[in-house]
Amino acid sequence: MAVNGGKSEADKNTTAYLDFASQLARRLESGNVNVVTMQELEHILARNSTRPPAAKAAAFDRLGTEIWNAAIRLKDQSSPLLKTWPLLEPQLRVLSFFLLDTAQRSYVKHGSKSSAQNLVRIFKTALKAARICIAANALDLCTRLFEKVAEYVEHKHEPPREHKKSEAEGMITELAADYHLLRATVAWKQDKPDSVSFWLARVLHHPNRADMVHLAEKKADLTYEVGKAALKKKQFDSAVRWLEQSHEVFEDFDPEMLSSELCDLRLVVRLDLIRALVGVADATSLEKASSLVVMLDQENGFRTEVYLLRLDIIFAQTPFQPEEFCGALTRVIRMAILSEGTFKSIMYQIQKLNTFDIGSEGTNRTVVINSNPSPHSHLACQNLSLLLSRLLAESPVTQKSVEKVVVTRIWIASLSLHVQYHPSELEIIFDDVANTKDMKMSPEAAHASQSLLWKAVTAFQQLENEDEAAKWCKLASHDIFESSGEINKAKLSRKMMTVALAKGDAASARKAYYQMPDSGKHAAMTQYLMYKIALQEGDTELAAKSLEGVLKASTKGNEKYLYACVLEAQQSGERRQFTVTMNTVLEFYERNPSSNVKLPVLLRCIIGSMETELNQGDMPLDAGLTELCKVFEAAMRHGIGFKNADDDDSHITELRWFACHSYNTALKYCSDMHPELLLRFMMASVALIDLLRQENGKEDGLLNRLLLCRFLAASTLIVLARSEDNIERALQLFLDARRQIETFHLKYQEAIQSKSLQPDVTSDLDIKEFEMIKFDLEALMRLENWNDLDKTLSMCLSPTHSNRLESAADLILHIHTHITSSCQLSPSISTLLAKIPTVMEKIINACYRNNKDITRLARWIRCLFQMCLSSNPALSLRCLDQAASIATKASVALEKYPQEEIEWLVTTAFNHAVDLWFGDEDEGEREAESWAQKALMLAGRIGGVGVGGLHKVLQDKWMKLKGLMRD
Repeated sequence: MAVNGGKSEADKNTTAYLDFASQLARRLESGNVNVVTMQELEHILARNSTRPPAAKAAAFDRLGTEIWNAAIRLKDQSSPLLKTWPLLEPQLRVLSFFLLDTAQRSYVKHGSKSSAQNLVRIFKTALKAARICIAANALDLCTRLFEKVAEYVEHKHEPPREHKKSEAEGMITELAADYHLLRATVAWKQDKPDSVSFWLARVLHHPNRADMVHLAEKKADLTYEVGKAALKKKQFDSAVRWLEQSHEVFEDFDPEMLSSELCDLRLVVRLDLIRALVGVADATSLEKASSLVVMLDQENGFRTEVYLLRLDIIFAQTPFQPEEFCGALTRVIRMAILSEGTFKSIMYQIQKLNTFDIGSEGTNRTVVINSNPSPHSHLACQNLSLLLSRLLAESPVTQKSVEKVVVTRIWIASLSLHVQYHPSELEIIFDDVANTKDMKMSPEAAHASQSLLWKAVTAFQQLENEDEAAKWCKLASHDIFESSGEINKAKLSRKMMTVALAKGDAASARKAYYQMPDSGKHAAMTQYLMYKIALQEGDTELAAKSLEGVLKASTKGNEKYLYACVLEAQQSGERRQFTVTMNTVLEFYERNPSSNVKLPVLLRCIIGSMETELNQGDMPLDAGLTELCKVFEAAMRHGIGFKNADDDDSHITELRWFACHSYNTALKYCSDMHPELLLRFMMASVALIDLLRQENGKEDGLLNRLLLCRFLAASTLIVLARSEDNIERALQLFLDARRQIETFHLKYQEAIQSKSLQPDVTSDLDIKEFEMIKFDLEALMRLENWNDLDKTLSMCLSPTHSNRLESAADLILHIHTHITSSCQLSPSISTLLAKIPTVMEKIINACYRNNKDITRLARWIRCLFQMCLSSNPALSLRCLDQAASIATKASVALEKYPQEEIEWLVTTAFNHAVDLWFGDEDEGEREAESWAQKALMLAGRIGGVGVGGLHKVLQDKWMKLKGLMRD
């Protein structure tokens, strides 16, 4: 039962195998191979097929042939399977072989069909499938295929009967050799060098048979590939071993039997063998390499590849012979056809000569091991010049090659700046390139060249060798670099300006500036260099223009050139320029605040410099004070920013310095500066003192200074308002003055209440306060702001100002006149007018007690008498009494009461009495009597002829008037 079961399972496997192959053939025909089919295909290939019965052999044979042919067809035409074709084709080929192999084995076993007809075909099919697998890198699949092919190679099948034995053996031998080569190839690709040697050793070929040459070619080609791969990995010993095996294959054949392809293969084998021997670099290897070079030279004449290898051999020899190497290299340059590959090889050899390291004696020197110039750089430069002349002579000129030579030559020169002849030789090279038709350096090459030249210039600048730096600058500005672009040209021009300035050659620096593109002239660094030129030449106009250019071009984070101008001005000793540059920095800071600038330090430096100029008379006083005021105003605007997180007291110290300095400067030049400028100083001082008081919390005399600043500011505003012709402007100035006055009063009263002022200070401030009251009265009159007049007049009546009232009398009288002449009478105006006589009476009384000027008192009494005659008769009568008292007292003094004043009072009072007498009968007579008696009393108590006569006349008139009324 077991046997029967086993046979049934084998039949099932055979049927399944055929069914899948049939289905696959149909899918290939329709181009419909999906992922499932490919997975099944992979599974089928992993299984071992059994030998089918004789009846099934033909089906296996047919399906294998169909799938093989379908694979060929699909490979030659466009198909949806092309995306997966690299993986599918090896599987299809191997499956075809497996089907054909199964059929062949069935034929042999059952004898139903002669196997001789298919044996060779099966063998060749297997080898073809193996090659396809190797090409697709399907090495595992190829190994499974080789497992089945191995039976044919081991002669498990008899040779075809229809062939003669010798012919059949030769065919099998050839196929077996091909099989062994393929197995060696797979082993090589699987990185199994021992297996490669094993399979190559089994390859049998007959050198005397022309039909076996292709086997030798395959063996040589395989060993060459292995050796080339080892050479690429720099495994020189291994590469020599394999390349020698490849070379030995050719030694077994007559050269006449070799095809052109084999001759080419032999040449490349020898070339790579020479390279491998040079890589080993021992004496024996170099000798072998030299022999091969001689052989190649004899067989082929001059070949560039051979002579390049000769250079490698010379370079690898110890001791190195630079002259011999240079001579061989020169011959290559002169005779070689300068293709792209040859050019690169020559440049590489020149580089080796340029960078040869004496310290590398006895080591592997087949490659460039450093980038520093060697003692033989001059030989490399000679060969570069020769190579450049060859390139320039060709038509058309190979621009990229020329550019590489030029850049390399500049690079060598830039690494050996101590060599004196480099600049002159480079200039010759540049001229040759410039004189070549249709030859222009590309922007990339121009940029690379100028970068190297820039490096050289910088190196000479660091050595302070400005003459050599100028030479290299001249090279960098050569016409061949025209395509470098405006930005690079501008940078180079600035470098030339820098070098010229270091030499003290301002004229050359100016020339470089004028040659610069316009886009670069406005850059901050360019304007900074022009500023240096201006300082060297003492050109004030150019200095101002350049400094302005630096300011315009400077941005936040790029202000270093502005600071550099300050440093240049300081080092030049030009104090005026130093001050101007610092003011420019301040202007920049105002637009772009930055933590990089210590503003208090900057402002103090500016102030100190300006004060020195003022003291020495180096600048006009008005201009100097104006600039100085701007600095204090900047301190006023930015004072709050003086705070330092690390030092809480530092900003207080700074504020105190600026507040005191502004105040003292204003007082020092108070009489010399224009009132408008004095006002600016005062306002800056007020702001700084206010800020200092807020931050400090201590008075320390600050309030006294603040009040004085307010006083001076108000005084200045009044002066400006008085002299202003523009009415609107004048009124605005008076309004500003009132604000200052109001603030002064407020701060002063706060100080009095807090008792923070010393007595002597208070006494002085009392005087200033009354002056401020008078200013306020004037401003009120000009502004006609009568609503505040009562408050101001009330301040006049303050006991502290009782001894100063007389100074305000004329102003108060003027205000009264202004009101009565320009204003319509209203209740509010009447109230104001009623307050004025009270003030005037107090002024007169105070002056009378203090024995002031009688002439002025007489005038004020007259004015008060007149203004109260109709509105306040009682006050007018008191004026008559006071005038009489003063006149009596003055009669015994040196200064007499003015007679005309008394006459006017007496006459006016008497006339008023007459007016009253003819008025209301009852009240009028009583009032008239009072007025007449006062007038007669004033006239009678004054001595003198004129006056006495007046008393008599008035008395007669009064008596006559009274008698008339009785009659």
